[in-house]
Amino acid sequence: MSAVTAFDRGLFYACLAAVRMLLAVLWGTCASLLLAILSTQVTASVCASPALFKFTIITVSFPLVAVGVGASVGIVTRRWSGVAAAISLAPWVVWLMVDAAERPEFAIWFKAILLTASGLYISVGIAAAEFTARRSRKSTY
Repeated sequence: MSAVTAFDRGLFYACLAAVRMLLAVLWGTCASLLLAILSTQVTASVCASPALFKFTIITVSFPLVAVGVGASVGIVTRRWSGVAAAISLAPWVVWLMVDAAERPEFAIWFKAILLTASGLYISVGIAAAEFTARRSRKSTY
């Protein structure tokens, strides 16, 4: 095998990994926003009181969104899955903060809790992405 063939093969795999990461970030961003909207609608239709709605959103719905998006991004990107998950979940967290800022019924303490929980959600999403990426790397060898 010549040096040119080895270089071309390495360049091909590097480009393939970059395209995979780009597609995973696009997929994760769209999935995080759509799942957040869907889970908010489902939770709003099920919960009767506003306090129960806020509690269910923070403790049940949004962590499931973070785990689902992180796991799906980790399956697609095997390398740099944590970075892809963080980039995918960042617009969702910005949307959460903007949505909470526009609602006058949310108190300042709730916004602080939401900001803290958003950091935890990103961490959980990154951990899910790394876990699934590690598992998928082990299963392909």
